[in-house]
Amino acid sequence: MTEDHLARLLGEGIHPVTGAKLGKRFPSLQPPRERIAARVARLDPGLRGEARAEAVLERRPVTERRPVLERSSDSALDPDAA
Repeated sequence: MTEDHLARLLGEGIHPVTGAKLGKRFPSLQPPRERIAARVARLDPGLRGEARAEAVLERRPVTERRPVLERSSDSALDPDAA
């Protein structure tokens, strides 16, 4: 099996030699950073301080959850940040 074969099979979901479609097309997902940013953008704009920090923290993947208040550069805490 060549690199092209693997790209067809694993990357595109098609038979590596014939090019025939294998089942359903793979879903295209947003990168985690974009999904999290979209969730944070939907937060209540009136949410401030610790309540906002907790809400932002809950929307992050478990593997990335650490105290948000310690990271003052996190623009998710400031809805007015550009």
